[in-house]
Amino acid sequence: METRIPTPNQDLLPQVKPEREPLPKGFFTLLGIEILAVLLAGAAGYAARAFLRGNWGMYQSAAVIAVFFAVSAFGTVFAPVRWRRLLVIFLETAAFVLFFAGQGWLMILSAAACMFVFSVWGDEAARREMSERLRIHLLPVVRLKTGRAFTGYLIGGIILSVPFWPASGMPLGQDQFRSFYQGTVGLVGGLYPEVKLNSTVSELAQSLVRKEAAGSFADLPPNVQDQEVRNAADTMVTQAAKSLNLDITGNESVSDAFYSYLTATISGWKNSFGSSFTVIWAIALFIFLRGLGAILVWVSMFLTIGLFELLSAFGIFATVGEASMKEILVISKG
Repeated sequence: METRIPTPNQDLLPQVKPEREPLPKGFFTLLGIEILAVLLAGAAGYAARAFLRGNWGMYQSAAVIAVFFAVSAFGTVFAPVRWRRLLVIFLETAAFVLFFAGQGWLMILSAAACMFVFSVWGDEAARREMSERLRIHLLPVVRLKTGRAFTGYLIGGIILSVPFWPASGMPLGQDQFRSFYQGTVGLVGGLYPEVKLNSTVSELAQSLVRKEAAGSFADLPPNVQDQEVRNAADTMVTQAAKSLNLDITGNESVSDAFYSYLTATISGWKNSFGSSFTVIWAIALFIFLRGLGAILVWVSMFLTIGLFELLSAFGIFATVGEASMKEILVISKG
């Protein structure tokens, strides 16, 4: 005789709720980094607009943008899934262009598209670099991300800056150019401290005369040397004004005289090229700023490395080995 074991009624059994999967380690730390990156993207957009309007100096704006790129690179290194990075990059781009609202949707969307595409390209290149290496080297990873993201933001920034260009076609107003010139002189002035680049035209000419012809006046008394230098400098200024077709007396600052020369030159180009001038000048401006911007990229890279080393010392980040002995980065706290 077959014995059957009664099957209990499933409805009478206590229902056990499935346990909720715990959040991955470092979830809130990574979320905080991503939120901070989005906020800094907005701050970078504000800084860029403030510089174009002449309210901020070059160093102030560049510092905010460099910090944004440095923090954004953390998300690239630690984000576990691609869709999450796409969302964060989209939010970063939107936060940046938000401060340029009102300049026309076509212009804003074109700039945003450049920023988004190049940032994603940098992310993908950085993630591929990490996946192909057995040992992690942060510097090339961050360089790929930051370099390409900077290129996209530079193209987008140039597009957004067009409405701020004066009627002459010069991409910067005189106040912004002074800030840019002083910042640039501050970087290169240490190489030639005897040349007074941040002074009047006459003082610059005198410093050049002293540098190039110091031996010619060595046997003269000091007061005679000074007079000869002034005479040679006045002659230099007069000849320069004539050859460059500029109305300068020597009392103008070098930045203002240089701005007048550039404005006259660019106005001539604008008359020659007509409607195609904006595109040609934007390309030339991009080439110049991309070379100069390498400094900002390297500053951002070393900020990222420095922050990583600092936070690693507090145990927030760590490098561990997988079964394949390939190193990966994880967040060890938070």
